[in-house]
Amino acid sequence: FFSLFLQFLFFIISFSVVTCHGGYSYLKCGETTIFYLHVENSRIQINTANYGRTDKTTCSEGRPNEQLQNSNCYSPNALAPVSKSCNGLESCEVFATHTVFTDPCFGIYKYLAISYYCLPPGVREKN
Repeated sequence: FFSLFLQFLFFIISFSVVTCHGGYSYLKCGETTIFYLHVENSRIQINTANYGRTDKTTCSEGRPNEQLQNSNCYSPNALAPVSKSCNGLESCEVFATHTVFTDPCFGIYKYLAISYYCLPPGVREKN
């Protein structure tokens, strides 16, 4: 029962990383301590990924207002390259740029937002 509870616990805790355009997103699982439970060899499972802009404040410092106006900017293909680079690994990095992701809104300053889980050993990644 405890093992099942521990596996469920990892599915309800999501980590988030936001990286401004031109930077690297660093994701890490491996050794994880959550609620005082130490788990080794946990693996990354990407939940969501978007390269674009969904608000006017994230990664806005020093940017002209016209580059921040479209907050309905979503990259339709962001999940696939992030999942391919990271799923099943203890750690990974992803470059936040339009050379990796398509440019969903020309002229808008974008950022990469990723949410992910750390799966305990023995739990399969979803396909």
